[in-house]
Amino acid sequence: MGHWNGNTWSWNLRWRRELHTWEDNQVEHLHQLLSCKHPQRAKKDSWCWSHEKKGQYSVKSAYQLLLSCETNDCTRIMKKCWNKMEPNKVCSFAWLLLQNRIPSKDNLLRREAIKEAMDARQGFIQHLWAARNKQGWQVVWHAVVWSIWSARNAAFFGECRVTEESMLKIIQSHSYFWLSGKSESWPYSFLDWVQNPSRCLVSKRGKHP
Repeated sequence: MGHWNGNTWSWNLRWRRELHTWEDNQVEHLHQLLSCKHPQRAKKDSWCWSHEKKGQYSVKSAYQLLLSCETNDCTRIMKKCWNKMEPNKVCSFAWLLLQNRIPSKDNLLRREAIKEAMDARQGFIQHLWAARNKQGWQVVWHAVVWSIWSARNAAFFGECRVTEESMLKIIQSHSYFWLSGKSESWPYSFLDWVQNPSRCLVSKRGKHP
């Protein structure tokens, strides 16, 4: 762990296994944190809560710390995951996805549930919210991530492999069913939706309350 050089403590961290590439930044961050602390040989170790002037833990300071870590943008986006148009399991999946809690290859590697040598492909999708009819675009995003995740699980567990064309049809079907099923003001047919989804979403006639 380390040793004394006179009255100065030197850290010498050793690991029980080889570090993964993605852990290098974490180790560097750990060294930065340790470099800010200077153990004193003549002083006994003790716990110190750095978010209080006296160094003593309090529920109030911990609560304020948690509040300061929660950004308004993050909270707003998380709340928008829980629409009433999609099934609860889809909203729950989108909520977990935004918090990086789904069992993706990267997360499974971090938990050492799988080995790095396993061959798998990952895709990343970035969604830009539209200025008009945001709820409608969020339904589409939920349909996309849910369909991709379901197809990925089906392929991984050997049930079937979904082609790009089939994936598009699945996304179109899910999104249209959720949008039209929960909105009485939805005037478009499935053919309208397939041919021009953007027009259906930005049109005032198709705008959701």
